[in-house]
Amino acid sequence: MKQELSIQELCQDLEKEELIQLVTHLSDEYADIDMAIMEWYASQKGLNKSSTLPNKLLWEYWERAEEIISDFNDYGGGPEHLEYEAAEYLEKIRELSLQSTLSLEEKRTLMNRAFSQYAIGNSGFDDALIDFIYELCDSNSDWEHVIKLLKTEPRSWNEKLIMGIYKNQLHDDEAYLERRLQTLEYGMDYWDLVGYYVSKCEVSKAVEVAQSGMEKGKGRITELVLFLFDYYEKQKDDRQIDALIEQSFQRNEEITLVGERAFDYFKQQGDYEKAKNQLLRMFRTSYFRKKHYEYYKVLKNYLTAEDWDEVKGELLQIAKKENVTDYMTICYEEENYDEVLNIILQQERRPYGYGYMQPSWDRFADKLAERYPRQISEYYWNKGCSFIPDGNRKTYKEAAKYLQKVRNIYQNLLTESDVWQSRLAALKMQHKNKRAFLDEIRVVEH
Repeated sequence: MKQELSIQELCQDLEKEELIQLVTHLSDEYADIDMAIMEWYASQKGLNKSSTLPNKLLWEYWERAEEIISDFNDYGGGPEHLEYEAAEYLEKIRELSLQSTLSLEEKRTLMNRAFSQYAIGNSGFDDALIDFIYELCDSNSDWEHVIKLLKTEPRSWNEKLIMGIYKNQLHDDEAYLERRLQTLEYGMDYWDLVGYYVSKCEVSKAVEVAQSGMEKGKGRITELVLFLFDYYEKQKDDRQIDALIEQSFQRNEEITLVGERAFDYFKQQGDYEKAKNQLLRMFRTSYFRKKHYEYYKVLKNYLTAEDWDEVKGELLQIAKKENVTDYMTICYEEENYDEVLNIILQQERRPYGYGYMQPSWDRFADKLAERYPRQISEYYWNKGCSFIPDGNRKTYKEAAKYLQKVRNIYQNLLTESDVWQSRLAALKMQHKNKRAFLDEIRVVEH
């Protein structure tokens, strides 16, 4: 058998000048070969700042990254593998920038070209490009150039970037405050200014700004609330804590955060009435992500027996109205099984059946199966059958899941296997033309 000749063996037969001619020929024939050659050379010989190779590679990487990002800007995105490829080129440029000596003109050119792609804002690379530009900065003049670029695109986010550069990079307090004080709209704007004053050890000003943000700031105020509560708690300023609580309830924001902190604070102070009233107010107020079950347990454990008897019925009605799942959990734990069963069975009487958008009480049904096997078997039978009309493989699998539960109840709890077999046979006959359904329910036949 004839042995194949390897590339390595061919190259060993060439003289130095011939090898150079070969590499030059490959470079002329294949567009991507130059970068591969430079990368191979760099891996073999290393890089140093006196060499022009790092700069050459850097610009080669940028050209390729820029081409991808530009296409992403044109089309509003692109293939994931190209996204990773562009990100890899940007990372290689960052690494090379530490080993190359870019002239000021070259650095500005690179910043400007990266910013041009950022300014279009349709590629999905916005954050990566800003980070890339930031990492090229190693002097105040670089940061001032970035500010100049950002000012050419007056957007709220760019304004935040400008303020961040003044504050964190140039340490120009006057320029930062001038712009920050003119741009206080959202809670996080106020929080940014609070952080500035705290860094300058001007706590009283920070508190004033946080208080103003609680009154005027739009959107997220979590950080402001935590800052003010921590401050008032250290000062043991009950009056201000009460005012902060009132603000949160009036805004209907951060009620959980403020309420829980206030309860813990008043409890530690030994003020039973205030702690109790705080919890009750939280329970009686309607707000997003309210923890009915958790607060019910806390109140039950904290309140005196007399107070608990007075409010228990009211709390249960509120839970039932606002969060049925929490209400059922409470009822189950308090062994009010009939109430849990009634709610489960009410779902059967809803006009639109079960479907995927109906709440699921399956975990409660599973727990009640031994106590109410016949009712729960009907619940699962009806739920399973609701997935059959106009169904497909996916819905038939759901039907089979519930029919398995029915089978288990009939065989293990009711010991009526014959009734189960009869019902199953009737169901199969009813849907005898649904071959996919019949195939999926084979799992329940034995």
